[in-house]
Amino acid sequence: AAAAAAAGRSETGSSDVDALTADREMLGAYPRSVRSAILLSVQQAAALSQDALTMIRVCACLHADNLPLVLFERQSLLRSKLAADDALSVLQTFSLVHAGSVNNCITVHRLVQQAVLSSTQHQGGVPTLLSNIMDAVFADNSDGLLPWDVRSVEDQGMARRMIPHLHRLLQILQLHEYHHKMQHLTVAVHHLSNIHHGVVGQPEIALKLLNSALPSQIEYFGAESSIIGITLILKGNAELRSGQAREAKKSYEKALAINRNVFGDMHYETAVVLENLANAHLELGDPVKARSLYEKAYEIELAVEQSEDDVCLTNHNISVASLRMGQFQRAEQLLQKVMVVYERVFDMMHINVGRCLYTLSEAVSEGGILFYARSLLAELMVNGINATDPTLLGGAGPKADINTYMATNLVPRTDPDYPQMRALTYAKQAVDMMTQLTGHNTETAFGQSVLSNCLLSIDIAQAHSIAAQASKIFVDKRPKDHIDTCFSRLVLVLARAIQSRPDDIQMLEELRADLLRLLEIEVDFFHAKHFVVGNTRISEAHVLLHFGCYAEALNAVEAALPVLSDFYGRDHQYALHANILAEMLRHRTSPLHPDGRSELLQLLQRAQASLEPKSVWVGLLHLLCGRVHPAESQARPLHLAQATAILQYHFPHFPDCSRL
Repeated sequence: AAAAAAAGRSETGSSDVDALTADREMLGAYPRSVRSAILLSVQQAAALSQDALTMIRVCACLHADNLPLVLFERQSLLRSKLAADDALSVLQTFSLVHAGSVNNCITVHRLVQQAVLSSTQHQGGVPTLLSNIMDAVFADNSDGLLPWDVRSVEDQGMARRMIPHLHRLLQILQLHEYHHKMQHLTVAVHHLSNIHHGVVGQPEIALKLLNSALPSQIEYFGAESSIIGITLILKGNAELRSGQAREAKKSYEKALAINRNVFGDMHYETAVVLENLANAHLELGDPVKARSLYEKAYEIELAVEQSEDDVCLTNHNISVASLRMGQFQRAEQLLQKVMVVYERVFDMMHINVGRCLYTLSEAVSEGGILFYARSLLAELMVNGINATDPTLLGGAGPKADINTYMATNLVPRTDPDYPQMRALTYAKQAVDMMTQLTGHNTETAFGQSVLSNCLLSIDIAQAHSIAAQASKIFVDKRPKDHIDTCFSRLVLVLARAIQSRPDDIQMLEELRADLLRLLEIEVDFFHAKHFVVGNTRISEAHVLLHFGCYAEALNAVEAALPVLSDFYGRDHQYALHANILAEMLRHRTSPLHPDGRSELLQLLQRAQASLEPKSVWVGLLHLLCGRVHPAESQARPLHLAQATAILQYHFPHFPDCSRL
């Protein structure tokens, strides 16, 4: 009977709670055959080895399949590999367990588990057994199998393998009453939620665990306990990664009040909450407030001499806030320093490294600036300045295909040091890493969104494909029309627009409907004057421009311009981009009045003072200034020569502007 019980179990798909109930019922139906045979085998094994008895009792409290044998080497259990191997040999002799030959693990039948667990409970041995398992599993002491901060590939792999065993352990803890029950339950919930959120990218499961545990924790520890502060922080982390930024902000604010009361203002635990609260403000679209909180946390960490990697993580977050504020160079400088430390303290296959890589990609690509410049330049060349001289477009006329022109004259540089290629490399590394670490979940989708944004200026078809993959993941993991879906959906809209014929009215209507829905989501989540809405308005203008809807494109730009200028500053590249686009749309068919030329020259001077000398926007402005000067003007060839030099730096096949 014992051999038959150990032979394996069918996969019914039922929950572990249902399985526990079913096992009890089945065992109760055969009290003298199965249970007696199992316990007789256990008794005989124990007579040969007390370590074998310990091993089978531990197996009874964890999941039936694939329990890592290395767990038993912990000091609180069998202390060494030799003792674990000897105990396993005894249990195999009596067919109580099956040892896997590949991944060094143990499998036991659920009926054996139930018989052993009930016997141990009858003998009063469960509290000591559970305490020993807790010490062996969780590295709140140096000997535990699972550290709190899972960094290495080996630790991440072990954390994944232990997930079903931790869920089973939670259920066993809940079923038994003993002195340390709440402490053990709290530690197990904290660790398990941390693994679901931080290692495998399943924040929804982490949130369910924490929400279920919080009421009983408050009743036992008190609402102002530091334990509740930890639970609220973990709850906020899971909410934030689940796309519930407002709820996360509330959780962090409660945790901050607790930690300030318990630890004081200048304590590391207070800094932890400040940093998490900053994360919520960043997700809610307030990078200025976020950076202020990050910098306060950084100040505390330096004051208390916190570890290098903790300080480094705060620097990473400061760089993200700087990125959202459009301070790309500062963000890149901080991120490069962060990567140096991450390479030293983390295994390079770590989720924090992946996040840093796709943030670095955004910083290097300056938020996809090259795509917008390339799109605008193509419009200028195909449907604007060059419309009256088809010979410069290889025989194409005013309705020339923009995609063809991009593929011939507007191919970006491909050398590895060019910012766009560096950004593409970082984004690809991030997506590959996140896919290996977390599978196809939102962490991977965020990286895919960044990658597709990079690809817009290089390979529009591939950008479309990857953005579609990201959108599908977000749709599967998030509520419909959630704010997290907007970035990848916007990339999809832009890619579809650029690949479409300018006279495809049906496509235009579909894209306008998509853009309207995106704007509604953003306005609802933020507000109408938020910079995210302003950036989407600029994307809307590019789509309308592609289809020749110049008046409506100008309306979109004029709605975005004050928003972007107020948030980023009037001389930031996003505001300058909007200014350039507005000037082009206002004066696309006729020469500028002298006053208009003066305004355009002032815009060029502001751009030269604020941007890099080789900025693509500076090149575009030189091109526009060359266009609006009379042919006999001495300034015209100077502007066109500058435009040629800058634009050919970005697009080596771009024609000589003096021919325009």
